[in-house]
Amino acid sequence: MKIKISTKISILVIILIVVSLTIGIYGIYSIKNVNESVNTMYIDRVLPLAQLKKVSDAYAVQIVEVSQKLEKGIIDKQSALSDLKEASEIVTKNWNDYMSTTLTKEEEQIANQAIELRQASKTAYEKLVQIISSSEDSTLIKELSRFNTEELYQAIDPFTAKIDQLIKLQLDVSSDIHEESDKVYNNARTLTIVINYWINYWNTYSLIHHNKYQ
Repeated sequence: MKIKISTKISILVIILIVVSLTIGIYGIYSIKNVNESVNTMYIDRVLPLAQLKKVSDAYAVQIVEVSQKLEKGIIDKQSALSDLKEASEIVTKNWNDYMSTTLTKEEEQIANQAIELRQASKTAYEKLVQIISSSEDSTLIKELSRFNTEELYQAIDPFTAKIDQLIKLQLDVSSDIHEESDKVYNNARTLTIVINYWINYWNTYSLIHHNKYQ
């Protein structure tokens, strides 16, 4: 049985419609995946990266720097206590905000280790505040010098080292998400190119076939 040209064209049109819908649905699905990946990267990686950096800086820079400046007589006791309080608030807020984000299994393990090490750094912070608050001016510099040399770094460095590990992990996971987004984009592009090729092929074939048997 010979199929009419009009029937063939109708079938081709239906195929093209189905193919176009398939491309559209896959495109929407791919865009949705990429959008979710970007949101995940921002909420669970970029923001935590900033939070962890603030925690690290508050300890490694602000608290240590305040103790050193006071020891050298650059700032007074009142300013030191005020700066230390501010640093403590920064650490508490940003660490709590970070812990409320979605953690990977590896990240959770490192974070739990950091929680244990943080206790020593909190103890050192409290002792520093006590030294500044209760020491006489005549003995303050000597006590700070001893504390800075023998206790402060030993208490803070292990915790900030774990924070650095967590920061690196954010960068590694962000890189993985970026690679996955690239993969989704490349797959969608390849599929679109292949389907468009076959659409053009069938269009050309149908026109030639139609003209040949007119």
